[in-house]
Amino acid sequence: MPPLALPLTVLALLLSAAPPVAEMVRKDQEEMTTLRVIGDRLEGDVLSLRFSSLLTLRLTVEGKEGFEVDAVSADANEKNWNLVSESRSRVSEPAPGKRSWEKEFVFDPRKTGDVEVPTVSLRRREGPDAAWKKVEFKSITVKVVGPEDADVKDLRGDLPIETLPPVHPWYRHLPLAGAILLAVALLALLVTVCLRRVRTPTPVPPHERALRELEVLASTPGVGHSPDWYHTQISSVVRRYLEERFSMPASRQTTEEFFESVRRGEHLNAEQQQFLRDLLVCCDLAKFTGLPPSPEECAEAVALARAFIMQTAPVE
Repeated sequence: MPPLALPLTVLALLLSAAPPVAEMVRKDQEEMTTLRVIGDRLEGDVLSLRFSSLLTLRLTVEGKEGFEVDAVSADANEKNWNLVSESRSRVSEPAPGKRSWEKEFVFDPRKTGDVEVPTVSLRRREGPDAAWKKVEFKSITVKVVGPEDADVKDLRGDLPIETLPPVHPWYRHLPLAGAILLAVALLALLVTVCLRRVRTPTPVPPHERALRELEVLASTPGVGHSPDWYHTQISSVVRRYLEERFSMPASRQTTEEFFESVRRGEHLNAEQQQFLRDLLVCCDLAKFTGLPPSPEECAEAVALARAFIMQTAPVE
């Protein structure tokens, strides 16, 4: 069996055992704009969400061909929600003469209990000559369930009555303590001697390590992984390279936060910043399509990442 077969099998079992999602649907008066609040469980009119899960707000507008959508926002209280990602607007034509527009927001809860969902709003009009109409969804509440909501007795049960151990004289442990100190001293001496004999390896520059990782990724098929696995790996290679090359906290920030820190910094020029934005936005977009990328798309993403790294590598 190949070395990756067992981890991939375990991952497939975990994904198949994931609990089904539930959604709460809200529509405007004309029923042309729909907001789907997606959580973990729906009981009656109450949608619950685990503290470790993510809240998804999926906004859909349907109408005749030629309608427009503007000023889309999802205002969240920073004490309640943290914006994880925001997808690009997607437009499709489900039938001749009809048009469908869709956008998605993903939030991470910051507190438990009955929490109000971020207010989602937009403007729409049926054509260039029509008047704008504002649509707003607010005062929607979900129940966030976290570990602190559970009772300690439910987690641990009734604790038995324990008796205190007998007290022994402290000097009984002196031989054991002496033996432990001698063993530690011998171990430290052995480690010191071994370190003196080991030659320090030459560190690999960040750009060379990143290019090697891209070469390995280019020869790795994406079969058996999630649809966004390939682009996620490319994004991780580029972010790790920027951390090692310019000391940027790329792996600990969202895409928008990272772009803001790059804009304020002096490491990349305007052309390189735009190159990086196009690359990472392309990788983030692959997470929301739900479709596996084609071999041509994978090769194009690897080529873009390789070109960006070679542009920003130090000059010999």
